[in-house]
Amino acid sequence: METASPGSYPRAYVLRDQQHRPHVAYRMTLVLNSLLGEYYGVQGTTWQRPPLLGSPLETKVVAGKRLQIYEQGGGITNVAWQTAHGVYWVSNTLTTDIPNREMINLAASLTQ
Repeated sequence: METASPGSYPRAYVLRDQQHRPHVAYRMTLVLNSLLGEYYGVQGTTWQRPPLLGSPLETKVVAGKRLQIYEQGGGITNVAWQTAHGVYWVSNTLTTDIPNREMINLAASLTQ
């Protein structure tokens, strides 16, 4: 069962863009497997184009949501989507333990 990492559900903070404008943000860190130290994240911000999400490998529509897919070495690292309110994404474990299809389905199932 997935649970929140202690003290991180959700963490709110402020990001500043290149012009030093503030953008509110949050991150939830969820435990995939605490014995192996596997955690994944759900994050959102009002910054519509954060550098982390600058170059998606591909874009696909799943369950009516336009998802931006980011990969490294064949494994999905992040899946993001935008709304009028902000941009949101799911980040895989450091070793990309969540299979690609599950990452896409997880992002498609989330609401802002």
